[in-house]
Order: sequence, then structure tokens, then C-alpha cells
Amino acid sequence: MALVAPVKSGGRDPVFYSLLINSGDHHPQKLRLVKSPQALLTALLLAFTCLTFCPANAAVEEIPLDPENGIASGASLLGGTFNLLGIPSVGLFVGNPNELPRADRVLMTFPVDTLLRMVKDIRSAKLVFYEEYFFGEAEQREIELAVFDRDLGELSEESLASSEVTPVATISISPAGQTKGGQATPEPYEMDVTKALIASLKAGATTISFRLRDIEVEENGNNERIAEGFTIDKRPSFLPFLRVESKK
Repeated sequence: MALVAPVKSGGRDPVFYSLLINSGDHHPQKLRLVKSPQALLTALLLAFTCLTFCPANAAVEEIPLDPENGIASGASLLGGTFNLLGIPSVGLFVGNPNELPRADRVLMTFPVDTLLRMVKDIRSAKLVFYEEYFFGEAEQREIELAVFDRDLGELSEESLASSEVTPVATISISPAGQTKGGQATPEPYEMDVTKALIASLKAGATTISFRLRDIEVEENGNNERIAEGFTIDKRPSFLPFLRVESKK
């Protein structure tokens, strides 16, 4: 941002202040003429806000997971069921996929080694996943995302019930928001993982892993002995990813 020297117009008009606002890539974006010191102050504040928060001054990176080994689901109770990319013919299930109280959960791991050099510049990080289909009659869903307190190395059945996790975000989904599939573009959900990601990077981690569970189904579900929970879309273009925004 540069403040240009005052100029006069025709000798009769008030002093005009020329404010040149540059975009993040230093190309002139807008020239504004301000007629009073008060208006100038307002324009300066607006310019500062733009320079601080506008997308032009932020870099957004999407971190995908490994579609073959970076996502899995299985039962945290009963045991014996763990599947990379989810249950065959059913998918990545969160909840109870049948009449049994299985408490299925989804595991995800992301490579973050490329973010180590820019940890100080990270503004925000969101885990984005796409819901495919809701099962059951739960009035309100409480979906919890937890981060693993250690590097998993690889996803495994033991991680489904592991206590080495810290909850980082929860979202509530009302009955109106519980889609029943059939949509060409599934419903996206975002969960804030900024603090968890920064803490992991400061500890030198090169991967970060998460676990997703349906609190409502695990604690109160399956009274009707039917499938309850939801599936995450596992099509390659809709797999979960991290969206990280950092300063340029």
C-alpha cells in the first residue's frame, strides 16, 4: 500500500488524497480519491483489512490423503473388522452398519512434511470430508473428530479403539441436514484442525492422523436394531483432504 502526495484540482476543490491500494502480488488494484482526513483514515483502515485478510495475501493448499492406504474404517467394538477404503459394497461407515453395536469409525492420515517449513505462516487448517448417506432415525447427530497423539505410521485395526487421541472438533447435524444419498455432489463438512496441525508440525511430525466417530450412535444408537450412522464418499474426487491457508 502506498500513499501518494496530496494534489489539488483546479485550485478550487478541496485537497484530494490519492490512495493506491496494491494487491498481494504488487499490481495496482484500485485508485481511490478521498476528500477529507476522516475519509482518508477510513480508507486506510479498509486497505489494511484487505491487505491482511484478502485471499490475494493468502496461499491456500489442499493436502490429499493416499487413496490406497490413507483412509480406512472398521469396528471399534467387537473387533475383527478393518478395511482400507471401507467395507466392500458399503463404504467408509461411521456408526453401526448393521444390527450389531459395532461403533464403526473412520481413520485418516495425511502427509504434512511439505508444511514443516511454513508452520509459522499457517493461518487456518480445515479437514474437509463429504458425506454420502445417512442411515437410521437419529434426531440429531454429533460427529466428533479426534487427532492422534502420535505418528501412526500406518492405519490399523488397533487405532479404531485407541485412547491415544484428543478431540479437536465436533459438528451437529440436524435431521434436515441428513441427506439420504442420490446427490451428484455430496454434502461437504469442514472441521477446524488449525491448533492440532500447528502443534504436530512444531513437534516435527511429517504426518497427521484423525479419527471420525458418531457420538450419538455410539452412545444412544441401535435401539431399533437397524443400521445407523453415515458413510463418507470414497470416490477419488471426493475423498477427505486438508485445506491449509497460510500467509504469502
